[in-house]
Amino acid sequence: MKKILMATLLTLACTLSSSAEIRLLNYTGEDLKVDILHSSGQSRDIAISKDVTLSPAIGPVNPRRTSEVMVVKDTSGKELGRFDVYSQSVTVLSRRGDGFFASNVGFFKGPTEHGYVKILNATGQEIHYSYENPSFILRQGKIENDKPALRDWVVVLDGDCKPDQDIKIKLGVNEPASGDGQALKGGGVYFASLVDGKLKLTKIAVD
Repeated sequence: MKKILMATLLTLACTLSSSAEIRLLNYTGEDLKVDILHSSGQSRDIAISKDVTLSPAIGPVNPRRTSEVMVVKDTSGKELGRFDVYSQSVTVLSRRGDGFFASNVGFFKGPTEHGYVKILNATGQEIHYSYENPSFILRQGKIENDKPALRDWVVVLDGDCKPDQDIKIKLGVNEPASGDGQALKGGGVYFASLVDGKLKLTKIAVD
């Protein structure tokens, strides 16, 4: 009986630890500290680097979409703002005027629920895109350079494609979209950057 109980507890612990927390993408240009607060548990004074990379999973473990409070502080501990965040989400921290802005751009684990494609444009340039939907309608547009903010732009409309469907999207930086295109996934959230002058898209979440 003891062995069964221990095995059950171990399985439960693994399940809880894998349901996990939030991840942050810091686009403020500053080193920060954050607290993630919920009645089920708290994580305080977590260092967040100014490097524009996804943080490890942080905060108390809760089911997807559990509302939590994130307190953003400078490295001395001075509070800069409080925001609602959601468990298992990817949250982007940006500057807006003299203050900060937090936005949930998707979820870093779990099922894909929608068919649209979102792109976060961190290139500092304008990205042009085009794709042909399943009804052969050509859709095209551009993703503006929205520094100092970083928000998710909807490129593929929800309803055009299914979750996890392969979608070929042509892209161009400061010029019309061209070439063979890149295969992106329906429901994917992509981080766009320039590496050696070339556009790179990294999938960071699903939605």
